[in-house]
Amino acid sequence: MIIGNATNHIQQFKELIKLHNHYESNDTSSQRALAFASAAWHLIEWVLKETNPKPSSKQLEEFRKTLYSKCPYLEMMHDITNTNKHRYLSNPKSNLSVVRKQGSIFTGAFSNAFGGDSLILEMENCVKMKFVDVANQILCFWLTYYREVLNIPDDKLTIKMDDYFI
Repeated sequence: MIIGNATNHIQQFKELIKLHNHYESNDTSSQRALAFASAAWHLIEWVLKETNPKPSSKQLEEFRKTLYSKCPYLEMMHDITNTNKHRYLSNPKSNLSVVRKQGSIFTGAFSNAFGGDSLILEMENCVKMKFVDVANQILCFWLTYYREVLNIPDDKLTIKMDDYFI
């Protein structure tokens, strides 16, 4: 998945930041949440394929598992993204059971047909989380990963207002 004009994983990360900010400006927008979820999950492949240009499917799966262990919320982004794409999820990664807007339940793709104050992620164990909180945790994870694992300096991760458009 290519977002904007990204040609490398750093540009894709900057697009994720933009999508996060765009979502936060209207955190009841299921369309914006879905765009963020998809970009957050697909960034895994962007990073791996630039650090290992021809990864095997086993290497990709191992890399995903490594990142999932550091940020389990990425598993939720997998489930949300693939449910939206395929309607049904045959191989869930998380124990996410329902995505809900206030007063409404939907288990497939997000829809603008529902109104409410926030998007809620409900787990099989009945734990509930706001999508905005999960999105914040994912963005923090990726920022830390870029800084500490990939050793990318902050000036390379900064978005200039000139480049900011959504």
